[in-house]
Amino acid sequence: MTTSLQVTPAPAYPTAEVPKREISRLASVQRAILALTEIVEDSVDLLGATLREESARIPGRLIRPVAGILTASIGASFLTAAAVLYLRDLFGGWPLSFLALGSFYLLLGVLVWKTGRSR
Repeated sequence: MTTSLQVTPAPAYPTAEVPKREISRLASVQRAILALTEIVEDSVDLLGATLREESARIPGRLIRPVAGILTASIGASFLTAAAVLYLRDLFGGWPLSFLALGSFYLLLGVLVWKTGRSR
C-alpha cells in the first residue's frame, strides 16, 4: 500500500467575496498630502489676517512718536533761539552766548550718556 501525500489546495475566495483593502496606500498618501495642504493654507490665511491686523495699527504707532519728537524739536529750537538772544544781551555778544549755550548742551549730553550707561 502506497500512501501518497496529497496537498490540499488553499481555499479560494469566490469572486464576489474577494476581500478589498479599505484604504489603498495611494489613497492614504493622497489624504495625507491633502491634509498638509489644508494645514498650510490655514496657516497662510492666519498669517495674512495677523499681518493685516498689525499693519492697520502701524500708522497710529508711528504717527504719535514722530509727532512728539517733531513737536519737542520745534520747542527746543525756539527755546534755544530765545536762550541765545537772552545770553547775547546778558554777555554783550554772540560768541560768548553761543559758547555758554553750547557748553550747557554738552554738559547735558554727557549727563544723559553717563546715566544711560550706568543702567
